[in-house]
Amino acid sequence: MLLIAGKGTLKKELEQQATELGLNNHVKFLGFLPDELLPIAYQAADLTVIPSQSLEGFGLVILESLACGTPALCTPVGGMPEILGQFSPQLITKSADEGAIATHLEAVLTKEILMPSRADCRNYVAANYNWTTIVQKVREILLK
Repeated sequence: MLLIAGKGTLKKELEQQATELGLNNHVKFLGFLPDELLPIAYQAADLTVIPSQSLEGFGLVILESLACGTPALCTPVGGMPEILGQFSPQLITKSADEGAIATHLEAVLTKEILMPSRADCRNYVAANYNWTTIVQKVREILLK
């Protein structure tokens, strides 16, 4: 089952494509999810896919997903590889094009690429992105 959250400009086109391919029983479009529902969605997922093509700054979605115990797969765009690269670089696609994303997804689904455990995801975020650690890193940069 593929659940797609968001209200991007491609939503109608993707819905039509899913219908044409006979995938309506396997692909659901959730639309916009309010902040209070995001942890439930992340925890219900086996994998969060962030297929960003451009304009992805820090990559907060990756941290949210990992903090909920769900591994994330991302493209090498913006700050996302900086976050995921230290933890599970095998879940960063080679490029942002759909072929690279599809290749990575297939490798995850066939277990050619192993995903980190839910506990490892949570522990990584807790150890590296807690307020004490972030404040210390900001302080070090400011005092240089």
